[in-house]
Amino acid sequence: MTDIAARGQRSRISRRSRGFTLIEIIVVVFIVGVVAVIAWAEFGKIFKTADLSARANEIEAFVKRVPLEAQRRGLQMFVRITAQDGNGARTFQSWADSNPAPNGNGTWEAADTLVEQLTIPAQIVFSRTTEDALDVTQMDVTGSNATAVAVLGYDFRGRAFRPSTARQIPGIATIPVLHLQMVESPPGLTPPIDNQVRIDPLWGVTVKKAVKGSPDFP
Repeated sequence: MTDIAARGQRSRISRRSRGFTLIEIIVVVFIVGVVAVIAWAEFGKIFKTADLSARANEIEAFVKRVPLEAQRRGLQMFVRITAQDGNGARTFQSWADSNPAPNGNGTWEAADTLVEQLTIPAQIVFSRTTEDALDVTQMDVTGSNATAVAVLGYDFRGRAFRPSTARQIPGIATIPVLHLQMVESPPGLTPPIDNQVRIDPLWGVTVKKAVKGSPDFP
């Protein structure tokens, strides 16, 4: 009799254990799922921020190659940022001032010589508005919003010049490099981190990171 009672007690304990185990598994799966969603979202933000920095560094390296190409060709050069293409991407281009021969005329023209291109995907923008109007300074900018095009020159004296004035730029040509999700409304990626590609009057090129609220972030 005692053995039968003991077996019954163990059976009830076993059933309760199995029930609690099932509930615990469901709870654990739920918690793991929530943590995974949060972790994935945070990982996505980290990846996008890292991609933003990488793109700014790519642009910096691209612009730094301009003086080397100018020396090799013996010509003035231009850096040109194109309008958005059908996918929303913009392209950085370097051009040699080859038209008219032999030394060009200090103005970018389609008849000049295209040297190199760097395509930047649509998620990277150069404006603090969703229209991506090319928020640049010290550069010639034509068009508006997605159709805007910017041009900056590099002359025989190694100076950055504005083609429309044919004069050395008086300040820093700043190209803000941001992620589209930082400027959309409401922003899906915070805080806004402005990786500024800066070209000084003597074509010194640097990348400076500014976070919204800092003096360098207008």
